[in-house]
Amino acid sequence: MYLFYLFGFVCFATGAIADESPITSKTEYDQAIAYENGVGVSQDSCKAFDLFLQCAKRGDPRAKYKVGVAYFNGVGVAKDQVEGLAWMYNAVSSGISGAVCASMEAILGAKMSIKAKDRSKELIPQSPLLATSSNGGNMGGISEVVASVKARFGSDSGSMTADDFEKMALEVRNQALRVTSHPATQTASTVTGFGKYPWHRNVIPVLFWVGMKGDNKNSYLRRSVWDSDWFTHFGGYDNPNSSFRDPRTYAPRGFIPSLNPFYCALPYNDIENGETKQEARAVIPWFLDCYDLSGRSVLKGRWIAIHHAGRTCFAQWEDCFSRPADDWEYVFGQNQPRKTKNGQLGIGLVISPAARDYLQLEKNDLCDWKFIDAASVPDGPWKYYGDNNTFVLLRKGVNLYQYDRNNAKRSPTTTYTAQPRMSPVFGGQ
Repeated sequence: MYLFYLFGFVCFATGAIADESPITSKTEYDQAIAYENGVGVSQDSCKAFDLFLQCAKRGDPRAKYKVGVAYFNGVGVAKDQVEGLAWMYNAVSSGISGAVCASMEAILGAKMSIKAKDRSKELIPQSPLLATSSNGGNMGGISEVVASVKARFGSDSGSMTADDFEKMALEVRNQALRVTSHPATQTASTVTGFGKYPWHRNVIPVLFWVGMKGDNKNSYLRRSVWDSDWFTHFGGYDNPNSSFRDPRTYAPRGFIPSLNPFYCALPYNDIENGETKQEARAVIPWFLDCYDLSGRSVLKGRWIAIHHAGRTCFAQWEDCFSRPADDWEYVFGQNQPRKTKNGQLGIGLVISPAARDYLQLEKNDLCDWKFIDAASVPDGPWKYYGDNNTFVLLRKGVNLYQYDRNNAKRSPTTTYTAQPRMSPVFGGQ
């Protein structure tokens, strides 16, 4: 039994990619990223998954992470959330941050999470052996590590006590890790040709809508942090029931929204007590492009891209959540959303019904999001409606610096030349 566990620790350190050069592996991983995002090739989630899986089987923790997310969301492969979490556990053991696992565990529950942990042990070894020995030559094998540890303890594993064996096994693992070079583990990288801002990966979006009921049964979401009469300005109740929404424009039926129905909220506000926060200048990437005077937000109306299962939609930032709304380390940085008082991972993104329906999101699905300049927003239903919509304003020929200052600096050079055709629910043809 001791020898079996020792073999497991040795495998942890020697999961080999002997006949695969780091250059080839990197190229294949990059190809998978290209197919995942449709960069230079047609977007193909199935092809991306196959390439990620090949890299994962050679021990690349970044690829294991991608495989786990794909299984969990059913992107490019049949949905299997237990298998997805198992791959995530395996990736975490190789150096990837484990923050996402907490969200997955909360979805699956304790019983299924334990099943996933057991399954993760059946997957490939958790770390490829890429390093060289301390003298600069290729490491001759893990046997020298085992030999040195056995010499230190002065005993064969068969005659060791359980405590001594555990110490030996841990020493084997630790020494192996010290001579093992892990691949890079960054997963939130900027996609070439799609703007300069990084992706926030694997966020569970929460739904909200103009007019929704608040915590008090007599309260409703009628205002945002930047609009004291959001409900009136929007034009009515943004019914979240998909049967009451136009399937082509994703807008609510019964009225033409006066504001963009593709909206979102994030856990940061640059205004406090009527003044611009002190840190805003340093943490907001586009602050100098948009700042006019203290107390006027440089965030309201900014565009974000949201990606899920091969579909990407675009929405405008129109509200903030959490009190205080000050999690700039997550919104503009690489941190995970700030944890709640009870230790759970905080909410990272809140989206409108239009964004949910376009992305075909279901409860507990994960998505990725990133900031994007208005000039990079492609055509789609997010350009149709709203007096706050950059593209509607361009069609009207107004001065963006006056009506949409936060998107004026890098405004689009092309957009729709006419209003979209109206569907029958609005009385059109």
